[in-house]
Amino acid sequence: MNIIYSRPFVRVTSSLMYRMNTSIIETEDLLLLVDPGYLPSEIQAIRYHIDEIRDSRPLYLLFTHSDFDHIAGYGAFTDAITIAGQAFAEQTDQEQAIREVQLYDDEGYLDRPYDLLYPPVDYVIREEGQTLHIGNTALTFYIAHGHNPDGILTVIEPLGLLIAGDYASDIEFPFVYYSFPEYRETLNTMQRLIKSGSIRVMIPGHGSVTEQQSEMERRVRVSHDYLNLAEAEAESGNQAPFERFLERQGYRYSLSLTRSHQNNIKLLRD
Repeated sequence: MNIIYSRPFVRVTSSLMYRMNTSIIETEDLLLLVDPGYLPSEIQAIRYHIDEIRDSRPLYLLFTHSDFDHIAGYGAFTDAITIAGQAFAEQTDQEQAIREVQLYDDEGYLDRPYDLLYPPVDYVIREEGQTLHIGNTALTFYIAHGHNPDGILTVIEPLGLLIAGDYASDIEFPFVYYSFPEYRETLNTMQRLIKSGSIRVMIPGHGSVTEQQSEMERRVRVSHDYLNLAEAEAESGNQAPFERFLERQGYRYSLSLTRSHQNNIKLLRD
């Protein structure tokens, strides 16, 4: 496993694909796995690690949203109690979600030693602020639509962890597959949580983990700035502000990010 962040209560591994993060969170009450990875060899290593440290604790599996890279590993953890949002469980086109995994697997000539399955959801998040208590561990959930239509944020207490899904990354600006207004609402929710002072660690779906409140706030602010920039470009057609933004933020994967920006502009215009 490529471990990028480690504390006694949490380890975060980063995939070679998209630098996607998988979190393994331990308390006396449970073992929680968040977004179980993408590449088969990485998933196998995570499975082995889970089996080593699990003991008699229940294993929970949290999905931040249904993008292909976040659900591809489910088949290796069918023994887990699953958690996801209501839209993930009841509204997402499950066949299309699995077809997307198959498409990327076929393009990469990837073989998986388990069946590709859309995750059934045991514990469905239906309300903003819904909390799941497991012993002394509390998981509180918030709606996080915008990037796609079925995401959630999760705060884990007493650890002070914010599981951010595909928001507030330091290596990419907002990818808006669904809704700009709802993306803003998710950022506002994150801002409230961060400013509350209860968040000690923020784990994004892609990129670096941070313990610094100032960095958490900066990422939310940069995301707002990007949304403003994209909306202005969709109206004016002027691409120069985006080019300056890309250079100013120092993003490394500029060719791919430029294509994602173009997709965002298309969504706005459509």
